[in-house]
This record gives sequence, C-alpha cells and structure tokens, in this order.
Amino acid sequence: MSSVLSTNLTDASNASLTGPAIATPPRAAAARVKCFHCGEGCKDNGFSKAEKAFCCQGCLVVHDLLTESGLDHFYDLTRHPGVQIRKGAQAGQWEFLDEAAMQQRLLDFTDGAQSRITFHVPAIHCVACVWLLENLFRLHPGIGRSQVNFPKREVAISFATQTLKLSELVALLASIGYEPSLTFDELDKRALSPIQKRQWLQIGIAGFAFGNIMLFSIPQYFGLDSFSGPDLKLLFGWISLTLALPVVTYSALDYWKSAWLSMRQRVATLDVPIVLGLSAIYGQSVYEIASRTGEGYSDSLCGLIFFLLC
Repeated sequence: MSSVLSTNLTDASNASLTGPAIATPPRAAAARVKCFHCGEGCKDNGFSKAEKAFCCQGCLVVHDLLTESGLDHFYDLTRHPGVQIRKGAQAGQWEFLDEAAMQQRLLDFTDGAQSRITFHVPAIHCVACVWLLENLFRLHPGIGRSQVNFPKREVAISFATQTLKLSELVALLASIGYEPSLTFDELDKRALSPIQKRQWLQIGIAGFAFGNIMLFSIPQYFGLDSFSGPDLKLLFGWISLTLALPVVTYSALDYWKSAWLSMRQRVATLDVPIVLGLSAIYGQSVYEIASRTGEGYSDSLCGLIFFLLC
C-alpha cells in the first residue's frame, strides 16, 4: 500500500538529467516533497498513495479516514491544512477519562444521555482546522454538535454518552491530529490555565485603557473643549494613544496571529478585516493627533477590542 519515496525520487531525477548536471542527493530531493496532509517534509521513510506523498503512516491513515467520511473538502480550504500525527499513542491510554470523578471535573453538562465538554486544542491553527472540527459528526454518529472558538483554541462538543464514551471521543480527536490538552489546571474547572490567565490579562488591559481614555475624552463628549485648552487637549490625545498601544498590540494579539496565518495560507477569514480595521483606526488617530486636526478614535478602538474579547 505504501512505498519508500527516496528511491523513486532518485530514479526520476537521474532519468531526466542530461549533460554534465549533478544528480540531486536522495535526502535533498525527498526533503522538497511535502506531505499532502500536514505539509512537513517527506524523508526516506515517507509513504505515497494515488500520487500523493505522506510523511508518515499516521497522515496517510487520517487522509483515508477523511476521504472515506466525505470530508476531503478539508484539503481544498488551504494548502497542507492538517497537523502531523503524534506518534506513541497507546490503546486504552484515555480510559481514565471514563471514571465518574474525572467526568465530573471535565464535563460542562450531562444528563446521563447527552453530555457537553469543552477542550483546549493547541493544534487549531487555520480555517481548515475549524471546518474539520465543526464537522466531527460525520466521523462518528454519537457526536451531535461541535463549535470552535478560534482565538481561544477551544472546541465545545455535544455527544451521546450511550454511543460514545469520553475516552473514545478524545481518542478520535487524537487520531486526526487534534489531541486535547488535558493538564491538571484544565481538569480542575476552578483553576485558571495559563491561557485563561493570559486572556483575562488581555481583557483587563483593554478595559483599563478603555475606561481611562473615556475619562480623558469627557470634554469632547460634552462640548467642553474651550475649558481644556489646546495644549491640554493635545496632551490627553497622546496619553490616549499611549494607552491604546498595548491594547492594539497585546490585547488583540490573537487576532493579529489569526489574520497573519490566514494571509500566509491565502485564505480570507473574519480576522483579516478586523485587523485591517484596527490598523486603520489607530493610524487615523495618530494622524489626527499629530497634525492637530482631530481628537482621534482611541476610545472607540479600545472599546471595540474590549467587547470583542468579552
């Protein structure tokens, strides 16, 4: 079913060479071949099927699973959208999740027949990941609905407990390259994970800047510009821009990352116009304050980011 790529690549390279050209070394030629599923380089132990190269048996199996389940559109959304399959998974390694005490800590809701759980999945990185994870019901009839929160890298899944165990659900996610992160902090709903702490910090910074910039803008809101004077008005403008800078660069960091990945993959997502809008608002604010032609829109900018994060 599978074949080693290095020999075929070397033979094809030697057959097409004419003149004194030097043949490409097998390892260099294989390194230029990317896995059809995840985009990693295919080394000497690669596999091929139907003129498609795969870096490992795991990527080949996932490709076959998605194709047989009618999810091959996954590969049309972007180039090499998959995640390289982690090796070393053992049968039964997730069985501890079926214990009642563990499920009480993990599940968001359960009534004995239907359950809902939210996983943190670090491997989510593009629009194709979102599409695949929101079509999990095609991979197993026990999955009712799945919804992805891309900025938080989370997926909320509703499933029938009578037909699908929690351990089987996690094993299914791991088998397609989206193994959930199950740390002790994330197992305990009362403890905040590092990602949640960062998100709360981002919201806090945005809220702090939003509130203070609104205080500086009170004279504008009530038409009291004559009481503040041009110098004080300019000072408040620059202070507002300074407060807005960490909001744009840090609080909105996840939107910048998502937009950058989308543009690299030549895929339009909602984060792209959001980032363009944030850049335009901040740039216009800098221009108006520097040229003394306006007050800028720092309050609206920080308010927008604050409510997006909330």
